[in-house]
Amino acid sequence: SALHLHWHLINSVWPLESARDSIAMDEVWLKAKPGIIYGAKVFSLSADWLLLYLCHHCFKHYFAKLILSFDLIKVIEASREEIDWDKLIEDANRLEMTAQLQYCFYYLSLRLHYFTPGLAKLKRQNASTRRMGKVFIFFINYSFSLYFFSYLVYFLSAKGIKKKTRFLVRTFFPPAQVMAQI
Repeated sequence: SALHLHWHLINSVWPLESARDSIAMDEVWLKAKPGIIYGAKVFSLSADWLLLYLCHHCFKHYFAKLILSFDLIKVIEASREEIDWDKLIEDANRLEMTAQLQYCFYYLSLRLHYFTPGLAKLKRQNASTRRMGKVFIFFINYSFSLYFFSYLVYFLSAKGIKKKTRFLVRTFFPPAQVMAQI
């Protein structure tokens, strides 16, 4: 078994600086829960941060691995009483991750017939993601690869022309530290 360390919740070769920069890791650590694994003291993500991270991770890997979807379901089931859905959606809006959250919940409902309380709230709140939701549902129903869709949503989630331009430029000309990961 291997241990994969992340220094930040957003760890990607895609140009997701906008999403990464919107997350204050101090806030994540303040909400982390202490625990013990094999006698070692550790901290784990709070349920809401874990859910946001897993939605990002599942989405980034364009739902290619079924285990990522099951991880989402397990977190929701294990933390059902702990999750404040309104706060989770508020945080997703602030972090420019609303679409990722909504499409992960769509995916769980369409592919695995697992319905989250957050999906209904997100559907009511987000008219812009409803249009893309139809495209997403089309991709799922016809078993198209969701890679392009995932990329498109990350691009559209970048707010403003400057962030969108930076996203495109970094896609075609990634920085050295990204190239080192490839």
